[in-house]
Amino acid sequence: MICIFPCVLYSADSQWYTSTSGSGLLVDSGVCANGELPMYSSLPADEGSTTDTMSHVEKKRPGNKVFDRWIALMDAREYRAASVEAERVFFYTGERIIRMQALLARTWALKHLGEFDQAFENLRRASPRALPPELQYRIHHERTLLMYLREDWEGVLAESARLGHLVQNPDWRLLSGYLPVLALMELERWEEAGAEMQAYLDKLGMPASLSASPPDRLNSRKAALLSTFIPGSGQMYAGETGEGLGSLGLQLAALGWGVYNVYTGYYVTALFTGGGLFQAFYFGGIERAEYHAVERNRTESGKYKREVTAWFLELIEPSLKQKRQTLPDLPFLH
Repeated sequence: MICIFPCVLYSADSQWYTSTSGSGLLVDSGVCANGELPMYSSLPADEGSTTDTMSHVEKKRPGNKVFDRWIALMDAREYRAASVEAERVFFYTGERIIRMQALLARTWALKHLGEFDQAFENLRRASPRALPPELQYRIHHERTLLMYLREDWEGVLAESARLGHLVQNPDWRLLSGYLPVLALMELERWEEAGAEMQAYLDKLGMPASLSASPPDRLNSRKAALLSTFIPGSGQMYAGETGEGLGSLGLQLAALGWGVYNVYTGYYVTALFTGGGLFQAFYFGGIERAEYHAVERNRTESGKYKREVTAWFLELIEPSLKQKRQTLPDLPFLH
Protein backbone atom coordinates (compact mmCIF):
# COMPACT_ATOMS: atom_id res chain seq x y z
CA MET A 1 0.00 0.00 0.00
CA ILE A 2 1.20 3.48 -0.80
CA CYS A 3 1.17 5.47 2.44
CA ILE A 4 2.22 8.96 1.41
CA PHE A 5 1.83 10.52 4.82
CA PRO A 6 2.66 7.90 7.47
CA CYS A 7 2.97 10.57 10.16
CA VAL A 8 -0.76 11.16 9.87
CA LEU A 9 -1.54 7.55 10.68
CA TYR A 10 1.01 6.68 13.28
CA SER A 11 2.76 9.76 14.66
CA ALA A 12 2.86 9.95 18.43
CA ASP A 13 3.91 13.58 18.17
CA SER A 14 0.49 14.72 17.03
CA GLN A 15 -2.66 14.91 19.06
CA TRP A 16 -5.34 12.30 18.53
CA TYR A 17 -7.70 14.67 16.75
CA THR A 18 -5.34 16.40 14.37
CA SER A 19 -1.90 16.15 12.76
CA THR A 20 1.05 18.47 12.96
CA SER A 21 2.17 17.72 9.40
CA GLY A 22 1.14 15.97 6.22
CA SER A 23 -2.33 15.38 4.86
CA GLY A 24 -5.30 14.55 7.00
CA LEU A 25 -7.01 12.56 4.27
CA LEU A 26 -6.04 9.07 5.36
CA VAL A 27 -6.61 9.52 9.06
CA ASP A 28 -9.66 11.77 8.91
CA SER A 29 -11.67 10.75 11.94
CA GLY A 30 -14.41 13.22 11.26
CA VAL A 31 -13.47 15.57 14.07
CA CYS A 32 -14.69 19.11 14.42
CA ALA A 33 -12.60 22.08 13.45
CA ASN A 34 -11.94 22.80 17.11
CA GLY A 35 -10.58 19.32 17.65
CA GLU A 36 -13.71 17.88 19.25
CA LEU A 37 -15.39 14.65 18.29
CA PRO A 38 -18.66 15.42 16.49
CA MET A 39 -21.56 13.67 18.22
CA TYR A 40 -25.13 13.65 17.15
CA SER A 41 -27.87 13.84 19.77
CA SER A 42 -28.16 14.88 23.37
CA LEU A 43 -29.41 12.65 26.10
CA PRO A 44 -33.02 13.32 27.07
CA ALA A 45 -33.47 16.09 29.58
CA ASP A 46 -35.38 13.97 32.02
CA GLU A 47 -33.38 11.82 34.42
CA GLY A 48 -35.58 8.78 34.06
CA SER A 49 -34.93 8.35 30.37
CA THR A 50 -31.31 7.36 30.98
CA THR A 51 -30.59 3.64 31.22
CA ASP A 52 -30.29 2.62 34.86
CA THR A 53 -27.23 0.45 34.25
CA MET A 54 -25.19 3.37 32.88
CA SER A 55 -22.30 4.43 35.10
CA HIS A 56 -21.88 7.89 36.57
CA VAL A 57 -20.22 9.14 33.37
CA GLU A 58 -23.45 8.63 31.43
CA LYS A 59 -25.83 9.84 34.15
CA LYS A 60 -27.54 13.12 33.31
CA ARG A 61 -25.79 15.69 35.48
CA PRO A 62 -24.89 19.31 34.77
CA GLY A 63 -21.64 19.49 32.81
CA ASN A 64 -21.20 15.70 32.45
CA LYS A 65 -20.90 14.14 29.02
CA VAL A 66 -21.25 10.55 27.90
CA PHE A 67 -17.82 10.47 26.27
CA ASP A 68 -15.87 12.55 28.79
CA ARG A 69 -13.64 9.66 29.84
CA TRP A 70 -13.07 8.59 26.23
CA ILE A 71 -12.02 12.15 25.33
CA ALA A 72 -9.62 12.31 28.26
CA LEU A 73 -8.04 8.99 27.31
CA MET A 74 -7.63 10.05 23.69
CA ASP A 75 -6.07 13.35 24.77
CA ALA A 76 -3.66 11.33 26.92
CA ARG A 77 -2.95 9.05 23.93
CA GLU A 78 -4.18 6.05 25.89
CA TYR A 79 -5.74 4.57 22.80
CA ARG A 80 -6.15 1.04 24.15
CA ALA A 81 -8.01 2.28 27.20
CA ALA A 82 -10.05 4.62 25.00
CA SER A 83 -11.07 1.65 22.88
CA VAL A 84 -12.26 -0.20 25.97
CA GLU A 85 -14.13 2.89 27.21
CA ALA A 86 -15.97 3.27 23.91
CA GLU A 87 -16.95 -0.40 24.06
CA ARG A 88 -18.24 0.12 27.59
CA VAL A 89 -20.42 3.01 26.43
CA PHE A 90 -21.74 0.85 23.58
CA PHE A 91 -22.54 -2.02 25.96
CA TYR A 92 -24.30 -0.07 28.68
CA THR A 93 -26.39 2.41 26.74
CA GLY A 94 -29.73 1.52 25.20
CA GLU A 95 -29.97 4.50 22.86
CA ARG A 96 -29.16 3.42 19.32
CA ILE A 97 -27.61 6.72 18.16
CA ILE A 98 -25.24 6.74 21.13
CA ARG A 99 -24.29 3.13 20.41
CA MET A 100 -23.43 3.97 16.81
CA GLN A 101 -21.31 6.90 17.97
CA ALA A 102 -19.55 4.64 20.47
CA LEU A 103 -18.64 2.28 17.62
CA LEU A 104 -17.15 5.20 15.71
CA ALA A 105 -15.25 6.32 18.80
CA ARG A 106 -13.78 2.84 19.26
CA THR A 107 -12.90 2.71 15.56
CA TRP A 108 -10.89 5.93 15.81
CA ALA A 109 -9.03 4.65 18.87
CA LEU A 110 -8.14 1.40 17.09
CA LYS A 111 -6.98 3.32 14.01
CA HIS A 112 -4.45 5.17 16.15
CA LEU A 113 -3.19 1.78 17.33
CA GLY A 114 -2.76 0.71 13.71
CA GLU A 115 -5.23 -2.16 14.23
CA PHE A 116 -7.16 -1.61 11.03
CA ASP A 117 -8.59 -5.13 10.77
CA GLN A 118 -10.03 -4.94 14.26
CA ALA A 119 -11.33 -1.42 13.62
CA PHE A 120 -13.09 -2.64 10.49
CA GLU A 121 -14.65 -5.62 12.27
CA ASN A 122 -15.78 -3.28 15.04
CA LEU A 123 -17.51 -0.96 12.57
CA ARG A 124 -19.26 -3.86 10.87
CA ARG A 125 -21.55 -3.90 13.90
CA ALA A 126 -22.86 -0.45 12.96
CA SER A 127 -26.14 -0.24 11.08
CA PRO A 128 -26.42 3.14 9.34
CA ARG A 129 -30.12 2.80 8.55
CA ALA A 130 -32.55 5.30 10.07
CA LEU A 131 -29.73 7.45 11.47
CA PRO A 132 -29.08 11.17 10.94
CA PRO A 133 -27.53 11.65 7.49
CA GLU A 134 -24.29 13.00 8.97
CA LEU A 135 -23.84 9.88 11.05
CA GLN A 136 -24.74 7.62 8.12
CA TYR A 137 -22.08 9.31 6.01
CA ARG A 138 -19.38 9.02 8.68
CA ILE A 139 -20.02 5.30 9.09
CA HIS A 140 -19.85 4.64 5.34
CA HIS A 141 -16.77 6.84 4.97
CA GLU A 142 -14.95 5.08 7.81
CA ARG A 143 -15.75 1.67 6.32
CA THR A 144 -14.35 2.75 2.97
CA LEU A 145 -11.26 4.29 4.55
CA LEU A 146 -10.60 1.18 6.65
CA MET A 147 -10.85 -1.02 3.57
CA TYR A 148 -8.14 1.11 2.01
CA LEU A 149 -5.97 0.86 5.12
CA ARG A 150 -6.51 -2.94 5.12
CA GLU A 151 -5.40 -3.01 1.46
CA ASP A 152 -8.79 -4.33 0.33
CA TRP A 153 -8.75 -2.40 -2.93
CA GLU A 154 -11.76 -4.13 -4.50
CA GLY A 155 -13.69 -3.55 -1.29
CA VAL A 156 -12.92 0.17 -1.52
CA LEU A 157 -14.41 0.30 -4.99
CA ALA A 158 -17.54 -1.57 -3.93
CA GLU A 159 -18.10 0.47 -0.76
CA SER A 160 -17.41 3.73 -2.62
CA ALA A 161 -20.11 2.87 -5.16
CA ARG A 162 -22.48 2.11 -2.29
CA LEU A 163 -21.60 5.36 -0.53
CA GLY A 164 -22.21 7.33 -3.71
CA HIS A 165 -25.65 5.77 -4.00
CA LEU A 166 -26.71 6.21 -0.35
CA VAL A 167 -25.28 9.65 0.42
CA GLN A 168 -27.32 12.42 -1.15
CA ASN A 169 -25.14 15.43 -0.30
CA PRO A 170 -22.76 15.95 -3.28
CA ASP A 171 -20.14 17.70 -1.14
CA TRP A 172 -20.02 14.75 1.26
CA ARG A 173 -19.63 12.33 -1.63
CA LEU A 174 -16.67 14.37 -2.82
CA LEU A 175 -15.08 14.07 0.63
CA SER A 176 -14.76 10.33 0.05
CA GLY A 177 -14.34 10.39 -3.72
CA TYR A 178 -10.54 10.27 -3.63
CA LEU A 179 -10.50 6.75 -2.15
CA PRO A 180 -11.55 4.85 -5.32
CA VAL A 181 -8.85 6.76 -7.22
CA LEU A 182 -6.23 5.55 -4.75
CA ALA A 183 -7.61 2.00 -4.88
CA LEU A 184 -7.42 1.91 -8.69
CA MET A 185 -3.85 3.15 -8.46
CA GLU A 186 -2.98 0.32 -6.08
CA LEU A 187 -4.61 -2.18 -8.43
CA GLU A 188 -2.46 -0.71 -11.23
CA ARG A 189 -5.51 -0.18 -13.41
CA TRP A 190 -3.88 2.88 -14.84
CA GLU A 191 -6.44 3.87 -17.46
CA GLU A 192 -9.37 3.57 -15.07
CA ALA A 193 -7.45 5.41 -12.36
CA GLY A 194 -6.60 8.24 -14.75
CA ALA A 195 -10.20 8.57 -15.92
CA GLU A 196 -11.55 8.45 -12.35
CA MET A 197 -8.97 10.99 -11.22
CA GLN A 198 -9.81 13.39 -14.02
CA ALA A 199 -13.54 13.05 -13.35
CA TYR A 200 -12.95 13.74 -9.65
CA LEU A 201 -10.84 16.81 -10.37
CA ASP A 202 -13.53 18.09 -12.73
CA LYS A 203 -16.13 17.74 -9.97
CA LEU A 204 -13.86 19.75 -7.68
CA GLY A 205 -13.60 22.41 -10.37
CA MET A 206 -9.87 21.89 -10.89
CA PRO A 207 -8.49 22.27 -14.42
CA ALA A 208 -5.37 20.22 -13.62
CA SER A 209 -4.71 16.95 -15.43
CA LEU A 210 -2.26 14.13 -14.94
CA SER A 211 0.77 14.51 -17.21
CA ALA A 212 2.86 11.53 -16.07
CA SER A 213 2.52 8.32 -18.06
CA PRO A 214 2.42 4.89 -16.44
CA PRO A 215 5.61 2.86 -16.77
CA ASP A 216 6.00 0.29 -19.51
CA ARG A 217 5.73 -3.21 -18.08
CA LEU A 218 8.34 -5.83 -18.85
CA ASN A 219 7.17 -9.28 -19.87
CA SER A 220 8.63 -11.71 -17.36
CA ARG A 221 7.83 -14.63 -19.65
CA LYS A 222 9.72 -12.95 -22.46
CA ALA A 223 12.71 -12.39 -20.18
CA ALA A 224 12.75 -16.09 -19.28
CA LEU A 225 12.50 -17.16 -22.93
CA LEU A 226 15.32 -14.84 -23.94
CA SER A 227 17.65 -16.37 -21.37
CA THR A 228 16.53 -19.83 -22.44
CA PHE A 229 17.79 -19.36 -25.98
CA ILE A 230 20.49 -16.72 -25.48
CA PRO A 231 22.00 -16.97 -21.98
CA GLY A 232 22.17 -13.60 -20.22
CA SER A 233 19.91 -11.79 -22.69
CA GLY A 234 16.89 -12.01 -20.37
CA GLN A 235 18.77 -10.21 -17.61
CA MET A 236 19.87 -7.56 -20.11
CA TYR A 237 16.24 -7.13 -21.21
CA ALA A 238 15.30 -6.57 -17.55
CA GLY A 239 17.95 -3.87 -17.20
CA GLU A 240 20.63 -5.99 -15.49
CA THR A 241 23.30 -5.83 -18.20
CA GLY A 242 26.20 -6.66 -15.89
CA GLU A 243 24.52 -9.72 -14.46
CA GLY A 244 23.52 -10.83 -17.95
CA LEU A 245 27.11 -10.66 -19.18
CA GLY A 246 28.30 -12.42 -16.05
CA SER A 247 25.73 -15.20 -16.53
CA LEU A 248 26.80 -15.65 -20.13
CA GLY A 249 30.47 -15.77 -19.14
CA LEU A 250 29.91 -18.36 -16.39
CA GLN A 251 27.91 -20.61 -18.65
CA LEU A 252 30.50 -20.43 -21.39
CA ALA A 253 33.25 -21.16 -18.85
CA ALA A 254 31.38 -24.17 -17.44
CA LEU A 255 30.65 -25.48 -20.92
CA GLY A 256 34.27 -24.97 -21.98
CA TRP A 257 35.49 -26.82 -18.88
CA GLY A 258 33.26 -29.74 -19.70
CA VAL A 259 34.41 -29.89 -23.32
CA TYR A 260 38.05 -29.73 -22.22
CA ASN A 261 37.61 -32.68 -19.86
CA VAL A 262 35.90 -34.71 -22.58
CA TYR A 263 38.80 -33.91 -24.90
CA THR A 264 41.33 -35.03 -22.29
CA GLY A 265 39.38 -38.18 -21.47
CA TYR A 266 38.03 -37.23 -18.03
CA TYR A 267 34.45 -38.05 -18.86
CA VAL A 268 33.15 -38.30 -15.28
CA THR A 269 34.70 -34.93 -14.39
CA ALA A 270 33.24 -33.45 -17.54
CA LEU A 271 29.77 -34.75 -16.62
CA PHE A 272 29.67 -33.81 -12.94
CA THR A 273 31.67 -30.59 -12.94
CA GLY A 274 31.41 -29.02 -16.38
CA GLY A 275 27.90 -30.33 -17.08
CA GLY A 276 26.67 -29.78 -13.52
CA LEU A 277 27.95 -26.23 -13.34
CA PHE A 278 26.60 -25.39 -16.76
CA GLN A 279 23.14 -26.71 -15.82
CA ALA A 280 23.11 -24.70 -12.56
CA PHE A 281 24.18 -21.47 -14.26
CA TYR A 282 21.81 -22.03 -17.20
CA PHE A 283 18.61 -22.62 -15.25
CA GLY A 284 19.65 -20.10 -12.61
CA GLY A 285 20.03 -17.47 -15.33
CA ILE A 286 16.50 -18.17 -16.57
CA GLU A 287 15.06 -17.79 -13.07
CA ARG A 288 17.05 -14.62 -12.44
CA ALA A 289 15.85 -13.06 -15.71
CA GLU A 290 12.22 -13.64 -14.76
CA TYR A 291 12.84 -12.37 -11.21
CA HIS A 292 14.46 -9.14 -12.43
CA ALA A 293 11.59 -8.45 -14.84
CA VAL A 294 9.01 -8.85 -12.07
CA GLU A 295 11.08 -6.78 -9.64
CA ARG A 296 11.61 -4.05 -12.22
CA ASN A 297 7.86 -3.85 -12.81
CA ARG A 298 7.21 -3.65 -9.06
CA THR A 299 9.81 -0.93 -8.53
CA GLU A 300 8.72 1.23 -11.45
CA SER A 301 5.03 0.81 -10.63
CA GLY A 302 5.67 1.69 -7.00
CA LYS A 303 7.59 4.80 -7.95
CA TYR A 304 4.81 5.89 -10.32
CA LYS A 305 2.13 5.27 -7.70
CA ARG A 306 4.01 7.25 -5.07
CA GLU A 307 4.61 10.22 -7.34
CA VAL A 308 1.07 10.36 -8.74
CA THR A 309 -0.64 9.74 -5.39
CA ALA A 310 1.44 12.44 -3.68
CA TRP A 311 0.65 14.91 -6.47
CA PHE A 312 -3.05 14.05 -6.36
CA LEU A 313 -3.45 14.30 -2.57
CA GLU A 314 -1.51 17.56 -2.39
CA LEU A 315 -3.66 18.98 -5.17
CA ILE A 316 -7.05 18.13 -3.69
CA GLU A 317 -6.35 18.81 0.00
CA PRO A 318 -7.21 22.57 -0.09
CA SER A 319 -10.54 21.90 -1.82
CA LEU A 320 -11.45 19.12 0.58
CA LYS A 321 -10.75 21.38 3.55
CA GLN A 322 -13.46 23.68 2.21
CA LYS A 323 -15.82 20.79 1.52
CA ARG A 324 -15.41 19.54 5.09
CA GLN A 325 -17.12 22.72 6.25
CA THR A 326 -20.36 21.34 4.83
CA LEU A 327 -20.21 18.44 7.28
CA PRO A 328 -21.85 19.80 10.45
CA ASP A 329 -19.71 20.13 13.54
CA LEU A 330 -22.20 18.64 15.93
CA PRO A 331 -21.78 18.84 19.73
CA PHE A 332 -20.87 16.11 22.16
CA LEU A 333 -23.61 14.30 23.99
CA HIS A 334 -24.52 16.17 27.15
